Amino acid sequence: MTIFYPYVLLETNVDPKLLKYTIYIYNTVRDVDELYSIGPYVFRKVENNLYQTKSIEVNTSKIKLEDIRDCVISFSLHRANTANKQGVVLSRKITPNKIELFISPNNGENKGVHKIQYNETVSGTKVVKVDKSKNTFELNLKRNRIFQCIDTGCRPGESKDPFSKRQVEASLQSRLNEPLPDQKLSSLCGPAVYFFCLINLSPSKYKTVVKQLWETGETTVGTLKIKPSINGCRKVTKFYKEDGIAKIPPIDWITLASLRESENLAILLNNPSLEIPGITTWSEVSRWFERSEFKVVKKIPFSLTGYSPNLIYELNQYITSNHYVVTLINAALLSGGASSGTEIFPDHWIVWTDQLRDTTGKVIDGEIGMDPNTIEVRLKAFSWGENKQQLGAKKTLYEFGKRVFFALVVKKEIF
Repeated sequence: MTIFYPYVLLETNVDPKLLKYTIYIYNTVRDVDELYSIGPYVFRKVENNLYQTKSIEVNTSKIKLEDIRDCVISFSLHRANTANKQGVVLSRKITPNKIELFISPNNGENKGVHKIQYNETVSGTKVVKVDKSKNTFELNLKRNRIFQCIDTGCRPGESKDPFSKRQVEASLQSRLNEPLPDQKLSSLCGPAVYFFCLINLSPSKYKTVVKQLWETGETTVGTLKIKPSINGCRKVTKFYKEDGIAKIPPIDWITLASLRESENLAILLNNPSLEIPGITTWSEVSRWFERSEFKVVKKIPFSLTGYSPNLIYELNQYITSNHYVVTLINAALLSGGASSGTEIFPDHWIVWTDQLRDTTGKVIDGEIGMDPNTIEVRLKAFSWGENKQQLGAKKTLYEFGKRVFFALVVKKEIF
Protein backbone atom coordinates (compact mmCIF):
# COMPACT_ATOMS: atom_id res chain seq x y z
CA MET A 1 0.00 0.00 0.00
CA THR A 2 1.26 3.46 -0.93
CA ILE A 3 -0.24 6.84 -0.06
CA PHE A 4 0.25 9.96 -2.18
CA TYR A 5 -0.57 13.48 -0.96
CA PRO A 6 -1.45 15.71 -3.94
CA TYR A 7 -1.97 19.41 -3.35
CA VAL A 8 -1.77 22.67 -5.30
CA LEU A 9 0.62 25.61 -4.92
CA LEU A 10 -0.87 29.03 -5.68
CA GLU A 11 1.25 32.08 -6.40
CA THR A 12 -0.84 35.23 -5.94
CA ASN A 13 -0.77 38.87 -4.87
CA VAL A 14 -4.29 38.62 -3.42
CA ASP A 15 -4.89 38.48 0.32
CA PRO A 16 -5.37 34.73 1.00
CA LYS A 17 -8.17 35.58 3.44
CA LEU A 18 -10.24 36.42 0.34
CA LEU A 19 -9.46 33.13 -1.40
CA LYS A 20 -10.77 29.62 -1.00
CA TYR A 21 -10.52 26.58 -3.24
CA THR A 22 -11.79 23.16 -4.21
CA ILE A 23 -9.58 20.28 -5.40
CA TYR A 24 -10.68 17.24 -7.36
CA ILE A 25 -8.85 14.06 -8.34
CA TYR A 26 -10.44 13.45 -11.73
CA ASN A 27 -10.25 10.02 -13.40
CA THR A 28 -10.08 10.72 -17.14
CA VAL A 29 -11.00 7.16 -18.15
CA ARG A 30 -13.93 6.65 -15.81
CA ASP A 31 -14.98 10.32 -16.20
CA VAL A 32 -15.57 10.65 -12.45
CA ASP A 33 -14.09 12.56 -9.51
CA GLU A 34 -12.40 9.75 -7.59
CA LEU A 35 -11.62 11.96 -4.60
CA TYR A 36 -12.12 15.60 -3.88
CA SER A 37 -11.63 18.21 -1.21
CA ILE A 38 -15.21 19.18 -0.41
CA GLY A 39 -14.05 22.72 0.38
CA PRO A 40 -13.83 25.51 0.02
CA TYR A 41 -10.78 25.53 2.28
CA VAL A 42 -8.25 28.19 3.26
CA PHE A 43 -4.59 28.22 2.22
CA ARG A 44 -1.40 27.67 4.19
CA LYS A 45 1.39 30.19 3.59
CA VAL A 46 4.63 28.71 2.25
CA GLU A 47 6.51 31.95 1.54
CA ASN A 48 5.73 35.45 0.30
CA ASN A 49 2.90 35.28 -2.27
CA LEU A 50 3.06 31.47 -2.31
CA TYR A 51 0.38 29.33 -0.66
CA GLN A 52 -0.39 25.64 -0.39
CA THR A 53 -3.73 23.87 -0.33
CA LYS A 54 -4.62 21.04 1.94
CA SER A 55 -3.36 17.65 0.76
CA ILE A 56 -5.67 14.90 -0.39
CA GLU A 57 -4.73 11.35 0.55
CA VAL A 58 -4.75 9.01 -2.44
CA ASN A 59 -4.37 5.45 -1.21
CA THR A 60 -3.40 2.60 -3.55
CA SER A 61 -5.44 0.22 -1.41
CA LYS A 62 -8.54 2.13 -2.57
CA ILE A 63 -7.48 3.26 -6.05
CA LYS A 64 -5.13 1.01 -8.00
CA LEU A 65 -1.85 2.57 -9.16
CA GLU A 66 -2.88 1.87 -12.76
CA ASP A 67 -6.04 3.95 -12.19
CA ILE A 68 -4.13 6.70 -10.38
CA ARG A 69 -2.06 7.19 -13.53
CA ASP A 70 -5.28 7.96 -15.40
CA CYS A 71 -6.09 10.74 -12.93
CA VAL A 72 -5.30 14.45 -12.94
CA ILE A 73 -5.46 17.14 -10.26
CA SER A 74 -8.22 19.67 -10.94
CA PHE A 75 -8.34 22.97 -9.03
CA SER A 76 -10.98 25.68 -8.67
CA LEU A 77 -10.26 29.02 -7.00
CA HIS A 78 -12.96 31.12 -5.28
CA ARG A 79 -12.51 34.82 -4.56
CA ALA A 80 -14.64 36.94 -2.19
CA ASN A 81 -15.98 40.26 -3.52
CA THR A 82 -16.78 43.46 -1.63
CA ALA A 83 -20.03 41.92 -0.37
CA ASN A 84 -17.97 38.95 0.88
CA LYS A 85 -19.66 36.59 -1.57
CA GLN A 86 -17.54 33.93 -3.20
CA GLY A 87 -17.16 33.83 -6.98
CA VAL A 88 -15.14 31.38 -9.08
CA VAL A 89 -12.10 32.99 -10.74
CA LEU A 90 -10.35 29.77 -11.83
CA SER A 91 -12.61 26.89 -12.78
CA ARG A 92 -11.30 23.33 -12.71
CA LYS A 93 -7.82 24.23 -13.86
CA ILE A 94 -5.75 21.11 -14.54
CA THR A 95 -2.25 21.00 -13.05
CA PRO A 96 0.57 19.20 -14.90
CA ASN A 97 1.94 17.25 -11.93
CA LYS A 98 1.68 13.48 -11.63
CA ILE A 99 -0.05 12.34 -8.48
CA GLU A 100 2.91 10.02 -7.81
CA LEU A 101 5.11 13.11 -7.37
CA PHE A 102 3.49 13.90 -4.02
CA ILE A 103 5.21 11.54 -1.62
CA SER A 104 4.69 13.95 1.28
CA PRO A 105 1.96 16.42 2.30
CA ASN A 106 4.69 19.05 2.73
CA ASN A 107 5.94 21.16 -0.16
CA GLY A 108 9.61 20.99 0.85
CA GLU A 109 9.80 17.25 0.30
CA ASN A 110 8.29 17.18 -3.21
CA LYS A 111 10.55 18.52 -5.94
CA GLY A 112 9.22 20.22 -9.05
CA VAL A 113 5.66 21.01 -7.93
CA HIS A 114 4.00 23.29 -10.48
CA LYS A 115 2.71 26.68 -9.31
CA ILE A 116 -0.65 28.00 -10.46
CA GLN A 117 -0.66 31.79 -10.76
CA TYR A 118 -3.53 34.16 -10.05
CA ASN A 119 -2.82 37.88 -9.80
CA GLU A 120 -4.88 41.06 -9.84
CA THR A 121 -4.02 44.61 -10.88
CA VAL A 122 -4.15 47.44 -8.39
CA SER A 123 -7.43 48.63 -9.90
CA GLY A 124 -9.02 45.33 -9.03
CA THR A 125 -9.38 43.98 -12.53
CA LYS A 126 -8.65 40.29 -12.32
CA VAL A 127 -5.85 39.03 -14.54
CA VAL A 128 -4.75 35.42 -14.71
CA LYS A 129 -1.12 35.19 -15.83
CA VAL A 130 -0.40 32.99 -18.80
CA ASP A 131 0.98 29.63 -17.71
CA LYS A 132 4.37 29.10 -19.36
CA SER A 133 5.03 25.58 -18.06
CA LYS A 134 6.36 23.37 -20.84
CA ASN A 135 4.24 20.52 -19.49
CA THR A 136 0.98 22.43 -19.56
CA PHE A 137 -1.18 22.81 -22.62
CA GLU A 138 -4.57 24.49 -22.66
CA LEU A 139 -6.50 23.08 -25.58
CA ASN A 140 -8.96 25.99 -25.68
CA LEU A 141 -11.26 23.76 -27.66
CA LYS A 142 -14.07 25.27 -29.68
CA ARG A 143 -17.69 24.52 -28.88
CA ASN A 144 -17.91 22.36 -31.98
CA ARG A 145 -16.72 18.80 -31.59
CA ILE A 146 -16.45 15.93 -34.04
CA PHE A 147 -16.34 12.75 -31.96
CA GLN A 148 -19.51 11.32 -30.47
CA CYS A 149 -20.65 8.19 -28.73
CA ILE A 150 -24.10 7.45 -30.19
CA ASP A 151 -25.31 5.03 -27.50
CA THR A 152 -28.08 6.16 -25.16
CA GLY A 153 -26.65 8.05 -22.18
CA CYS A 154 -23.32 8.66 -23.92
CA ARG A 155 -24.31 11.29 -26.47
CA PRO A 156 -23.04 14.89 -26.34
CA GLY A 157 -24.27 16.56 -23.15
CA GLU A 158 -25.34 13.29 -21.50
CA SER A 159 -23.78 11.94 -18.33
CA LYS A 160 -21.46 9.36 -19.94
CA ASP A 161 -20.31 11.49 -22.89
CA PRO A 162 -16.66 10.35 -23.32
CA PHE A 163 -15.62 13.19 -25.65
CA SER A 164 -16.69 16.30 -23.75
CA LYS A 165 -14.39 19.34 -23.73
CA ARG A 166 -13.61 18.79 -20.05
CA GLN A 167 -12.87 15.12 -20.61
CA VAL A 168 -10.54 15.66 -23.56
CA GLU A 169 -8.60 18.53 -21.97
CA ALA A 170 -8.10 16.55 -18.75
CA SER A 171 -7.21 13.40 -20.69
CA LEU A 172 -4.57 15.29 -22.65
CA GLN A 173 -2.83 16.38 -19.45
CA SER A 174 -3.05 12.84 -18.11
CA ARG A 175 -1.47 11.50 -21.29
CA LEU A 176 1.31 14.13 -21.18
CA ASN A 177 1.98 13.18 -17.56
CA GLU A 178 2.11 9.50 -18.47
CA PRO A 179 3.03 9.38 -22.21
CA LEU A 180 1.88 5.81 -22.72
CA PRO A 181 -1.04 5.44 -25.18
CA ASP A 182 -3.24 2.55 -24.14
CA GLN A 183 -5.13 0.43 -26.65
CA LYS A 184 -6.90 -1.47 -23.83
CA LEU A 185 -9.45 -3.88 -25.39
CA SER A 186 -8.88 -2.75 -28.98
CA SER A 187 -6.55 -4.15 -31.64
CA LEU A 188 -4.90 -0.75 -32.17
CA CYS A 189 -1.35 -1.73 -31.23
CA GLY A 190 0.02 -0.38 -34.53
CA PRO A 191 -1.27 3.17 -33.96
CA ALA A 192 -0.24 2.85 -30.29
CA VAL A 193 3.47 2.43 -31.13
CA TYR A 194 3.26 5.35 -33.56
CA PHE A 195 1.70 7.66 -30.99
CA PHE A 196 4.06 6.44 -28.25
CA CYS A 197 6.96 7.71 -30.36
CA LEU A 198 5.12 10.90 -31.36
CA ILE A 199 4.14 11.97 -27.85
CA ASN A 200 7.62 11.23 -26.47
CA LEU A 201 9.56 12.88 -29.30
CA SER A 202 7.19 15.70 -30.30
CA PRO A 203 4.59 16.45 -27.61
CA SER A 204 3.71 19.72 -29.33
CA LYS A 205 2.70 17.85 -32.50
CA TYR A 206 0.74 15.37 -30.40
CA LYS A 207 -1.19 18.23 -28.78
CA THR A 208 -1.96 19.71 -32.18
CA VAL A 209 -3.20 16.34 -33.44
CA VAL A 210 -5.60 16.03 -30.49
CA LYS A 211 -6.93 19.57 -30.89
CA GLN A 212 -7.43 19.35 -34.66
CA LEU A 213 -9.03 15.91 -34.59
CA TRP A 214 -11.46 16.91 -31.83
CA GLU A 215 -12.45 20.15 -33.54
CA THR A 216 -12.28 19.29 -37.25
CA GLY A 217 -11.93 15.52 -37.61
CA GLU A 218 -8.67 15.73 -39.54
CA THR A 219 -5.01 16.64 -39.07
CA THR A 220 -1.61 16.29 -40.70
CA VAL A 221 1.78 15.24 -39.32
CA GLY A 222 4.43 15.98 -41.90
CA THR A 223 2.82 14.62 -45.07
CA LEU A 224 0.77 12.00 -43.21
CA LYS A 225 -2.91 12.83 -43.51
CA ILE A 226 -5.17 11.60 -40.71
CA LYS A 227 -8.84 11.84 -41.62
CA PRO A 228 -11.19 9.16 -40.28
CA SER A 229 -14.57 8.35 -41.80
CA ILE A 230 -17.59 10.41 -40.74
CA ASN A 231 -19.53 7.23 -39.91
CA GLY A 232 -16.59 5.33 -38.43
CA CYS A 233 -14.68 6.14 -35.26
CA ARG A 234 -16.17 9.65 -35.16
CA LYS A 235 -19.55 8.07 -34.29
CA VAL A 236 -18.61 5.23 -32.00
CA THR A 237 -20.96 2.69 -30.48
CA LYS A 238 -20.55 0.15 -27.66
CA PHE A 239 -17.77 2.29 -26.21
CA TYR A 240 -18.27 1.05 -22.64
CA LYS A 241 -18.07 -2.38 -21.06
CA GLU A 242 -20.97 -3.73 -19.02
CA ASP A 243 -19.37 -2.37 -15.84
CA GLY A 244 -19.48 1.15 -17.30
CA ILE A 245 -15.72 1.45 -17.88
CA ALA A 246 -14.53 2.63 -21.29
CA LYS A 247 -13.00 -0.08 -23.47
CA ILE A 248 -10.23 2.37 -24.39
CA PRO A 249 -9.37 5.82 -22.96
CA PRO A 250 -11.28 8.44 -24.97
CA ILE A 251 -8.16 10.39 -25.94
CA ASP A 252 -6.56 7.21 -27.26
CA TRP A 253 -9.66 6.40 -29.26
CA ILE A 254 -9.55 9.85 -30.87
CA THR A 255 -5.89 9.46 -31.87
CA LEU A 256 -5.34 5.73 -32.41
CA ALA A 257 -8.64 4.93 -34.09
CA SER A 258 -8.43 8.02 -36.32
CA LEU A 259 -5.01 7.03 -37.61
CA ARG A 260 -6.04 3.45 -38.23
CA GLU A 261 -9.31 4.26 -39.95
CA SER A 262 -7.64 6.79 -42.22
CA GLU A 263 -6.05 3.79 -43.95
CA ASN A 264 -9.20 1.65 -44.11
CA LEU A 265 -10.85 1.62 -47.53
CA ALA A 266 -14.08 -0.31 -47.08
CA ILE A 267 -14.49 -1.24 -43.40
CA LEU A 268 -15.50 1.06 -40.55
CA LEU A 269 -13.93 1.12 -37.12
CA ASN A 270 -16.90 2.32 -35.05
CA ASN A 271 -16.60 -0.06 -32.09
CA PRO A 272 -13.44 -0.63 -29.96
CA SER A 273 -14.15 -4.37 -29.89
CA LEU A 274 -13.91 -4.77 -33.68
CA GLU A 275 -10.65 -6.61 -34.30
CA ILE A 276 -10.17 -6.71 -38.07
CA PRO A 277 -10.58 -2.95 -38.77
CA GLY A 278 -7.95 -2.17 -36.11
CA ILE A 279 -5.16 -4.42 -37.40
CA THR A 280 -2.12 -2.70 -38.92
CA THR A 281 0.41 -4.16 -41.36
CA TRP A 282 4.16 -3.58 -41.31
CA SER A 283 4.02 -1.56 -44.53
CA GLU A 284 1.46 0.84 -43.02
CA VAL A 285 3.44 1.43 -39.82
CA SER A 286 6.56 2.01 -41.91
CA ARG A 287 4.76 4.55 -44.07
CA TRP A 288 3.33 6.40 -41.05
CA PHE A 289 6.78 6.97 -39.59
CA GLU A 290 8.43 7.89 -42.87
CA ARG A 291 5.77 10.49 -43.74
CA SER A 292 5.70 12.09 -40.29
CA GLU A 293 9.21 13.58 -40.10
CA PHE A 294 10.58 10.85 -37.85
CA LYS A 295 14.19 10.02 -38.64
CA VAL A 296 14.04 6.34 -39.64
CA VAL A 297 17.66 5.14 -39.68
CA LYS A 298 17.12 1.43 -40.32
CA LYS A 299 14.40 -0.83 -41.64
CA ILE A 300 14.89 -4.58 -41.53
CA PRO A 301 12.55 -6.27 -44.04
CA PHE A 302 9.55 -8.36 -43.07
CA SER A 303 10.28 -12.06 -42.63
CA LEU A 304 7.51 -14.56 -41.98
CA THR A 305 10.03 -17.00 -40.48
CA GLY A 306 11.34 -14.47 -37.95
CA TYR A 307 14.78 -13.01 -37.37
CA SER A 308 18.13 -14.71 -36.82
CA PRO A 309 20.16 -14.06 -33.65
CA ASN A 310 22.54 -11.91 -35.74
CA LEU A 311 19.70 -9.54 -36.68
CA ILE A 312 18.66 -9.33 -33.03
CA TYR A 313 22.25 -8.45 -32.09
CA GLU A 314 22.19 -5.70 -34.72
CA LEU A 315 18.93 -4.24 -33.42
CA ASN A 316 20.22 -4.39 -29.86
CA GLN A 317 23.15 -2.12 -30.73
CA TYR A 318 20.87 0.77 -31.69
CA ILE A 319 19.35 1.13 -28.24
CA THR A 320 22.65 2.37 -26.79
CA SER A 321 22.82 5.16 -29.39
CA ASN A 322 19.53 6.86 -28.56
CA HIS A 323 16.99 5.03 -30.72
CA TYR A 324 13.62 3.36 -30.42
CA VAL A 325 13.24 -0.05 -32.06
CA VAL A 326 9.69 -0.66 -33.29
CA THR A 327 8.98 -4.33 -33.94
CA LEU A 328 6.15 -6.53 -35.15
CA ILE A 329 6.07 -9.67 -33.01
CA ASN A 330 3.86 -12.55 -31.93
CA ALA A 331 2.07 -11.59 -28.70
CA ALA A 332 2.79 -14.99 -27.13
CA LEU A 333 6.27 -13.61 -26.35
CA LEU A 334 4.84 -11.27 -23.75
CA SER A 335 4.16 -11.95 -20.10
CA GLY A 336 0.46 -12.70 -19.91
CA GLY A 337 0.14 -12.02 -23.62
CA ALA A 338 -2.23 -14.11 -25.67
CA SER A 339 -1.69 -14.55 -29.37
CA SER A 340 -4.70 -14.16 -31.62
CA GLY A 341 -3.33 -16.78 -34.00
CA THR A 342 -1.24 -19.92 -33.72
CA GLU A 343 1.56 -18.32 -31.64
CA ILE A 344 3.88 -18.27 -34.65
CA PHE A 345 2.47 -15.49 -36.84
CA PRO A 346 2.82 -11.69 -36.42
CA ASP A 347 -0.03 -10.08 -34.48
CA HIS A 348 1.31 -7.36 -32.16
CA TRP A 349 3.46 -4.20 -32.19
CA ILE A 350 5.88 -3.09 -29.45
CA VAL A 351 8.64 -0.49 -28.99
CA TRP A 352 11.95 -1.49 -27.39
CA THR A 353 12.95 1.08 -24.78
CA ASP A 354 16.02 -0.78 -23.51
CA GLN A 355 18.40 -3.43 -24.77
CA LEU A 356 17.52 -7.11 -24.82
CA ARG A 357 19.24 -8.70 -21.80
CA ASP A 358 19.65 -12.04 -20.11
CA THR A 359 18.15 -12.81 -16.69
CA THR A 360 21.19 -11.30 -14.92
CA GLY A 361 20.88 -8.01 -16.81
CA LYS A 362 23.77 -8.66 -19.19
CA VAL A 363 23.25 -7.22 -22.67
CA ILE A 364 22.71 -9.76 -25.44
CA ASP A 365 25.63 -8.93 -27.73
CA GLY A 366 26.48 -12.19 -29.47
CA GLU A 367 29.76 -12.80 -27.70
CA ILE A 368 31.45 -16.17 -28.13
CA GLY A 369 29.79 -18.88 -26.07
CA MET A 370 26.36 -17.27 -26.01
CA ASP A 371 23.99 -20.07 -27.03
CA PRO A 372 20.72 -18.68 -28.53
CA ASN A 373 18.93 -21.94 -27.76
CA THR A 374 19.51 -21.83 -24.01
CA ILE A 375 19.99 -18.23 -22.93
CA GLU A 376 16.82 -16.69 -21.48
CA VAL A 377 16.06 -13.08 -22.37
CA ARG A 378 14.29 -10.05 -20.88
CA LEU A 379 13.16 -6.86 -22.63
CA LYS A 380 11.85 -3.52 -21.36
CA ALA A 381 9.41 -2.30 -23.97
CA PHE A 382 6.26 -0.28 -24.55
CA SER A 383 3.16 -2.43 -25.01
CA TRP A 384 -0.46 -2.33 -23.84
CA GLY A 385 -0.04 1.10 -22.22
CA GLU A 386 3.00 0.16 -20.13
CA ASN A 387 6.77 0.57 -20.40
CA LYS A 388 8.31 -2.28 -18.44
CA GLN A 389 9.90 -5.72 -18.74
CA GLN A 390 7.43 -7.40 -21.06
CA LEU A 391 8.69 -10.88 -21.96
CA GLY A 392 7.26 -14.05 -20.50
CA ALA A 393 9.35 -16.46 -18.46
CA LYS A 394 11.80 -18.88 -20.06
CA LYS A 395 11.86 -17.24 -23.49
CA THR A 396 15.17 -18.03 -25.15
CA LEU A 397 17.01 -15.78 -27.57
CA TYR A 398 16.21 -18.21 -30.39
CA GLU A 399 12.46 -18.25 -29.53
CA PHE A 400 12.47 -14.47 -29.28
CA GLY A 401 14.07 -14.00 -32.71
CA LYS A 402 11.65 -16.38 -34.37
CA ARG A 403 8.75 -14.25 -33.16
CA VAL A 404 10.15 -10.92 -34.42
CA PHE A 405 9.02 -10.34 -38.02
CA PHE A 406 9.73 -6.70 -38.85
CA ALA A 407 11.79 -3.88 -37.32
CA LEU A 408 12.02 -0.13 -37.72
CA VAL A 409 14.75 1.88 -35.96
CA VAL A 410 13.74 5.45 -35.13
CA LYS A 411 16.17 8.13 -33.95
CA LYS A 412 15.15 9.81 -30.69
CA GLU A 413 15.11 13.34 -32.06
CA ILE A 414 12.64 16.04 -31.04
CA PHE A 415 10.97 17.47 -34.11
